[in-house]
Amino acid sequence: MIRGHAGLYVYLNGRVKLWDTVGPLALAQAAGLVCCDLEGNPLKFTPDSIDAKTLAHHQPIVVGWSHYVEKLRSRLQEAVLLT
Repeated sequence: MIRGHAGLYVYLNGRVKLWDTVGPLALAQAAGLVCCDLEGNPLKFTPDSIDAKTLAHHQPIVVGWSHYVEKLRSRLQEAVLLT
C-alpha cells in the first residue's frame, strides 16, 4: 500500500494481534496513510480496545490513502451492518 499498489486495507475479523499491526501501522502513518476504525476513529491500543488474553484488536482496522478511506469507509460500515 505504501508503494501505491493498493489504496485501502480492511481487517474486520477481530483476530489480528498487536504484533501484526504496530509495525505496519507505524509505517503507514509515517507514509501519510489514514489508520482508523470503520467509524473513522483513530485505532486505540488501550486495555478496552485489546483483548487481554489474546492481544487481538477489538476495533475493525481500516488503513489507506485518505481519498479511498473518505470515499469507501461509510460504504464498508453499511456493508458490515447488513451482515
